[in-house]
Amino acid sequence: MGPVNRPRGRPTSEEGPAVTRAELLAIATRAMGERGFDRTSIRAIAKEAGVSNRTVQHHFATKDELWRALVDEVLVPGVQRVGAAPSSGARTIAGSIGARVERALTRPRLSGAMLTDPSEGARERMEYVGAAVGGMLEQHVSAMEALIAAKALRPVDPTSLSIVIAIGLACISSAGPAVEAIYGVDLGEPAQHTKLTDDVTDLLLYGLLPRADEP
Repeated sequence: MGPVNRPRGRPTSEEGPAVTRAELLAIATRAMGERGFDRTSIRAIAKEAGVSNRTVQHHFATKDELWRALVDEVLVPGVQRVGAAPSSGARTIAGSIGARVERALTRPRLSGAMLTDPSEGARERMEYVGAAVGGMLEQHVSAMEALIAAKALRPVDPTSLSIVIAIGLACISSAGPAVEAIYGVDLGEPAQHTKLTDDVTDLLLYGLLPRADEP
C-alpha cells in the first residue's frame, strides 16, 4: 500500500473521510519495518498519511500503543495463518516452517525489525510479543516433541530450533537487497524465490544431516 494522498496538516471538512485505522497500520508496518521503533514517530506516520498528529492519536494515543496494535492486529494474525501447529509427519512440519520462511521473504520487514530491535525498552516490547504468540509457539514445540519421540525427526531441542528459526527469519526478512547484490538471487523472480524458500526450510529443519524420511 502506497502513501495515502491527502493534503498536509490538520484535517478539515473538505479533506474527506478521516484516515482509517487500517491505513495507519499499513503505513506503520512499512515505516517500522524499514526504520525500526526508535526512528519511527507519530509525526512521521501522520506526515505520510497526510493528516495531523491529532488524527493519528485519535486511533493510537502513543507510539507504544501503535506498536502494540501492530503486534496484535498485524504480526500475530500473520503468524497464526502460517504457523498452525503441525498434526503429524516431518513433511507437515516442513510445510509449516516453509510457510513462515515464505512470509519472511515476501511480507514487509516488520517481524525482522521487532525481533532485532536494539532500542530502549526493547526487552519489554519483546515480552509483549512473547505473550501474544506464546500459546501458538508452545503448540509448535509440543508437536515437534511428539515427532521426535516417534523418531520422525532426529533428536533436537524444539525450543532451540524455534529460536534458530526466529533469528533466521529476522535476518531473511530484511535481507532482500543484500541477497540479490551479494548472491545474485532475485527474490522477485518466482523460481528463485521458491528455490530459496525450499532450501532455507530444508536447512532449518534438517541441517546438513540426511532427512528423517530418506534412507
